[in-house]
Amino acid sequence: MDKNWKELTIERYRCIPSRYKICVDSWEGNSLDVIKEIENETYIGKFLVEAEKNFLTSLKDGRLTQEV
Repeated sequence: MDKNWKELTIERYRCIPSRYKICVDSWEGNSLDVIKEIENETYIGKFLVEAEKNFLTSLKDGRLTQEV
């Protein structure tokens, strides 16, 4: 997992209040749980870092706005 994307994703999840639930497939937790998953580089953590990377890259490249 790329260190920069990992750190960026953690910082973005720190902005989400822990009272909100986050669900991925059958996994469920809050922002603090997500941060632990990313730090431990679990399957869920890796998935969320990759999703964040794809989202931000598509915003930067304009692909997201073209499809909307």
